[in-house]
Amino acid sequence: MTIEEMVGQKFVVGFPGYELNEEVKEVIRKYKIGNIILFKENLKNEAQIKKLCAEIKEFITSVTGYPPFIMIDQEGGMVARLPENMGNIPGAMAITATDDPHNAYVAGYYTGLQLKELGINFNLAPVMDINSNPSNPIIGCRSYGEAPKQVVEYAIQMAKGLDDAGVLSCAKHFPGHGDVSTDSHVTLPCVDKTLDELRGMELVPFKAAVENEVPAIMSAHILFPKIEKDRIPATMSKKILTDILRKEMGFEGLILTDCLEMQAIKKFYGVEEGALAALKAGADIIMISHTPSYFPEVISRIEAAINDGSIVAESIKESAERILSYKDKYLKNKNQENSSKEFKEEIEDIRKQTLTLVSKADYPLGIDSDTLFISPKPFNVGLVGNVKEDIASSFCEILAEKFGTKALVISEKPSEEEIERAAELADKSSFVVVGTYNAHVFRGQLELINKVLKKNPKAAVFALRNPYDLRDIPDTVWKYAAFEYTLPMINIIEKNLKKEIVANGKLSAV
Repeated sequence: MTIEEMVGQKFVVGFPGYELNEEVKEVIRKYKIGNIILFKENLKNEAQIKKLCAEIKEFITSVTGYPPFIMIDQEGGMVARLPENMGNIPGAMAITATDDPHNAYVAGYYTGLQLKELGINFNLAPVMDINSNPSNPIIGCRSYGEAPKQVVEYAIQMAKGLDDAGVLSCAKHFPGHGDVSTDSHVTLPCVDKTLDELRGMELVPFKAAVENEVPAIMSAHILFPKIEKDRIPATMSKKILTDILRKEMGFEGLILTDCLEMQAIKKFYGVEEGALAALKAGADIIMISHTPSYFPEVISRIEAAINDGSIVAESIKESAERILSYKDKYLKNKNQENSSKEFKEEIEDIRKQTLTLVSKADYPLGIDSDTLFISPKPFNVGLVGNVKEDIASSFCEILAEKFGTKALVISEKPSEEEIERAAELADKSSFVVVGTYNAHVFRGQLELINKVLKKNPKAAVFALRNPYDLRDIPDTVWKYAAFEYTLPMINIIEKNLKKEIVANGKLSAV
């Protein structure tokens, strides 16, 4: 391989649409880009996905001589790129609520089979962040919990399930994204902890990932000023990626960056500088997930750095060989004995186990024609989510139609007028059911609930993402953690309200 071909193996590119366009093809041809990432916008249905993945594999193999990693963020729950009707798994914290780590293995194995059947070979999951900060706007229910032991117990099982299905997994986001109060998709978070503090908390799951030979670990775009003095995020830090992860922790797998088009890199350093720094820091695979037009300048800077000696060609060769060794191990066409379709019923049974009763009121959970359903419409709390694309209607409208009663749709930040309207309607209703969505961040939803309860104390509240919404709601009402704003979960809630199923989940957070 030439040095240019080796560099190409180290990059991932994304593109819009349901088929490879000429722009991304030209970038792949010119720079020998070896890998692709797919998002919701690329995935329409099973037949289209299979056709697209076959096209990607054929094209990149013909250009580079090697098959591509075809990547996806298929965590489950609120971060699932496949169309919802294809049967996505529950999210991490929801699976923890089942109180059975084997369910994480089943979810991983099912997902791996599903992806492999489609032609996708690399899942950017599981999340191994410990959600130690309830105000975290972007991790929350994507984490398996608030304690290192719990996260290890479930996340490693998810990774093993993916591996047994023949798909690469990726532990993320190193060295930990759980203790932040801002989102790296929109700004540059900072964790002010020492290395010893990280060793006692955030690094514990990643140590387990290394010990269990998880094939890949993804870096976080977060500042750790007590570890890296140069005010650069982990993704760009040789101290963090090479000295700590590679040398101290002994990780021999693939180090991936998160997408460099996230604002933590793009706004504060630039995608081009971020790519060069990440490569120097020790990243094997660099993500530019949406915009192929960045590549001419990115590759130009890397070539200049190789020519002036600031990047040693031998390090590029070593990294490219590592990438190809994992392609050789995972991308061979091995026939699986099992089909993902065999597990769909089991996945839905696991989802039923996730619904969690947090507090029980001293009055019946009674739904009648005078019940009022209230909720916001789906909205993406961070750029990583996809709930808006999955549900055309809202929680309250869907359930009001099913029960033949009334619905009130509110905004994520309800106005005074909306709050007063909700209280007025609650006063005329026999019972109120509210669906919250990140109300612990969008606290106007909590203000609305408190006003509603003053008019009508008989209510049930379902937290449709993070269970932290429930902390500031009185225990005198029915409170449930549902963990996801999806149609399958809304159907489960309907059955619970009809007393056809019981909420048996166990809350690991709040």
